[in-house]
Amino acid sequence: MSATTVTTSPRNQSQQQFQADVEALEDVNCSTHGGKVGPAGGTQVDLIAVASTAGRVGCSEAFTVIIEYYRDAPTKSEGADYALTVRGWHCIADTGAQGTGIIDCKKDSLSFHTRQSGRDDGAKNPVWTTGGSSTRP
Repeated sequence: MSATTVTTSPRNQSQQQFQADVEALEDVNCSTHGGKVGPAGGTQVDLIAVASTAGRVGCSEAFTVIIEYYRDAPTKSEGADYALTVRGWHCIADTGAQGTGIIDCKKDSLSFHTRQSGRDDGAKNPVWTTGGSSTRP
């Protein structure tokens, strides 16, 4: 009986690892360790980094953008949905008749959004920490 040798090209292994990494990627509730976000004096909500085939935004970047959005939207946003571009992220608020006030931000193929606290949409706890909360609303 002869032995059979099976080889896999490095490119194929890389493709397999990439597919496994994408499948393992999940939404992350950045607020678990970084705190709630919201307008000064307003309702505080969770910040969710959404997983996609393009990857997932880092929580630090999401916090930076949402903090600037809450600061600038009252005076710089446009339209009824308070559209505002912050650091290349296009953000809008759900403000319709049944609006939730949730903020949704997109850049390239990445996104993050706010979510009412206590609502579980499957987001996992992040594995990062922030350097303080003095700039958070």
